[in-house]
Amino acid sequence: MISAINRGRKSGKVSLVLLAMALLFSYCGSAQNRLQRPDTSSWTLYRIQEASAQWMTPADWNATSKDAAIELDPPERYPAMRFAAVDGGLRLSHRAALEKEMNDMISFWTPVEKLKVNGMDTWFWTGRGGNAGLRYELHVWLIDRGNASLVVLAFIPEEQVPTAGPVAWSVVSTIEGY
Repeated sequence: MISAINRGRKSGKVSLVLLAMALLFSYCGSAQNRLQRPDTSSWTLYRIQEASAQWMTPADWNATSKDAAIELDPPERYPAMRFAAVDGGLRLSHRAALEKEMNDMISFWTPVEKLKVNGMDTWFWTGRGGNAGLRYELHVWLIDRGNASLVVLAFIPEEQVPTAGPVAWSVVSTIEGY
């Protein structure tokens, strides 16, 4: 009888592990599948002329222009996003420079995924790190605009990735050239 109960407990643990893995894989699906354009009827348009790129965010987000970039903060605080232009198209040197600049705050980088954002070649990858007890993810998009690229960073605390991650993807899905 006791061995039957123990077997039942073990299979329950296995079921929970399988369920957790299924949920993780459903969220971690292809980056391309996460690009679903939201209803933008009440959103605000932003532009970075150096990259000939524009995008939209919900109207209640706060925008700040800082160091030739635009920083956006939603009322919920996350995802905190930053948009900036860099000279030249997609280059490995851009990726290496971004990772080097953030090396002190990121302990692990994922491999790069290649995708299209509204027809534009894009590299996407994430970094994970922590500081003073806060664990976080940094989502990075490098979007080719020909003579320039648009760099988009989204800072998200680890526990908010399931809710704030899709919000960042919805903003990225609105990026277009002009």
